[in-house]
Amino acid sequence: MVIKKVRLNNYQSHSDSLVTFTERIAFVVGLDRDHGTSNGSGKSSIINGIIYGIYGKSNLPATQLVRHGCGDMLVAVEIEHLNKKIQIVRSKSGTTGKLSVFIDGQEITGKIEEKQAVIDSLFGDYQTFVGFSVVDSVRFLDLEDLSSSELRDTLLMLVNAEKIQKMQDDFGKRKMELEIMLKKNTSLHFPSAKRMDILKSSLILTETEGKALDSEIGILTEELGSLSTKKENLYKEIENYEKTDQFLTEHSKCPTCFTGLEPDKKTVIAQGLKESIMSKSHDLENIELTIKTTSAAKTGLSTHRLSVITKTAKIRLLIGKLDDAVRNRTKDNKLCAELGLYTRGLQTINKFLSFILTNTACELEDYINGELSKFTDMVCKINLTKTTNEGKVIPTCSILIYRDGNVQTYKSLSSGEKSMLALLLKLGINSLKGTNGLFLVDEGLDRLDQINRSRILNTLELSNFSQIMLISHREELDSLRNTQRIYVIKNQGISTISGI
Repeated sequence: MVIKKVRLNNYQSHSDSLVTFTERIAFVVGLDRDHGTSNGSGKSSIINGIIYGIYGKSNLPATQLVRHGCGDMLVAVEIEHLNKKIQIVRSKSGTTGKLSVFIDGQEITGKIEEKQAVIDSLFGDYQTFVGFSVVDSVRFLDLEDLSSSELRDTLLMLVNAEKIQKMQDDFGKRKMELEIMLKKNTSLHFPSAKRMDILKSSLILTETEGKALDSEIGILTEELGSLSTKKENLYKEIENYEKTDQFLTEHSKCPTCFTGLEPDKKTVIAQGLKESIMSKSHDLENIELTIKTTSAAKTGLSTHRLSVITKTAKIRLLIGKLDDAVRNRTKDNKLCAELGLYTRGLQTINKFLSFILTNTACELEDYINGELSKFTDMVCKINLTKTTNEGKVIPTCSILIYRDGNVQTYKSLSSGEKSMLALLLKLGINSLKGTNGLFLVDEGLDRLDQINRSRILNTLELSNFSQIMLISHREELDSLRNTQRIYVIKNQGISTISGI
C-alpha cells in the first residue's frame, strides 16, 4: 500500500492543497506565519485527511473537518496497492456526503456502505488501521487502554485465526444450547465411551500428527529466535565497525590506542574495516534470507496444524454420531453424546488457540525485548494466565514490565518509556503480521529523547513498511536517507503546500 497523492479541498485549514509523495519516507514540517510557530500549521491535516479519505472517519468532530466559512469539502486519495491504482474521492456538501471509488479507472458502483466494504477488503477495517498503523498523541499510545481481550484478539489476528475462532464460537454456542436442553429433561442417559475402531484409529493418527506438527513448529520457533539473536549481534558488529571507520575518517589516529597514524597505515586499517563491514553485511543478508525462509516454513506448518485441528474436531463429531446410530440411543442419550462431542471439540480448539497464543506471545516478546535492549534495561513479558485470590488459575492477556527482575507498574514509567513501549508493540505487531503497508507518525516520537528518537528512526528506516510519514517539530528526523521533505505554510488562516 503506497499513497501516491492526496488532495485536500476545504479540509480543516487547507483551501486546496495537493501533496504528491515521491519517496518511501516523507517528513512533514510546517510554519504558522500568523503566530510564528509550527503548531497549528496544518501538518496533521495531511495524515488525518488520508485516514478520512480512506475510511470516512476522524477523531475530530464532523463540524471541525470543513474549513471555517465553507459549505463544501473534498478529500481525494490516490493509492497504489497490489499493482492496482485506486482512487478514493470523498466529498461533503452540508450534511450530504458522497463517495467515489475507482480501481484501475473502473468506478465501483453501489451504496456508500457497499463501496466502503470494498475499501475495507483492500486495506483492512478502520480500527485495525489506526490501531496498528498510526502513532499520534491520541491513538493507542497508552498501554493501560489496551484491554486483555483486545491484546488477545491482536495476538490471534497475527496468525489469521479467524476461522478457528469462528469454530470456537460455534462450538461454544451449540454446547450452551445442549446444556439448556438437557437441563429441561429429567431422564438423562449418558452414552457409552466405546468408539468405532476405524474412527478411533483415525483420531489417534490425527492427534499424533498434531503433536508432531507442534514439535516441528516449536523447533522452528527456537531456530527463529536463535537467528534473530545472530542478526542483532551482526547489526551491533557492523555498527561498531562503522563507528571505528568514521573515527578513522575524522582523525588520523589509531582508534584503539589513539596514537598518530601514517597515511599508508591509516589506508590499510580503513580497507580492513570496509572489508569486515562487507563481510558482515553479506552474513546479515544470508541470515535475513534464512529467517524469511524459516518463517514461511513455520507459517505453512501452522496452517497445516489448523487443518489437522479441524479434521480432529470432525472425526470427533463422526464418532459421536456413529456411536449414537450403532447403539440406537434415545433422544436424551444423543443429546448427551453431542454435548460430550462439542465439549471435547471445544477443549481441542481451546488447546490449539492456547498453543498459538503462547507461540505468538513469545515471538512478540522476543521482538519487543530485542528492540528494548537497544534503548533501556526494561524487559516485557506477555502473561497469558493469572492466579486469583482463591488460588484459581484463569486465562488473561496482559503485558508485564520488569526492571532488575522486579515488576514495574506502567504508571511508574516515564512518559518517554510509555511511548517507546507502545511504539515497539505496534512495530512488533506489524513485523509479525509481515505487513509492508503504511505507517503514520504524527509527533508520536516527541516524548523520546534525541538518542532514542534516532534509534527508533533507524528501526523504522530498516523496517519493511512500504511507506512511512513523519510529522514532528524535531529537526533530526530530517537526517533520514531518501526522505521527501514536505512544507506546510499557514498564512491568514489558510494552509498551503509551499514546496516538496
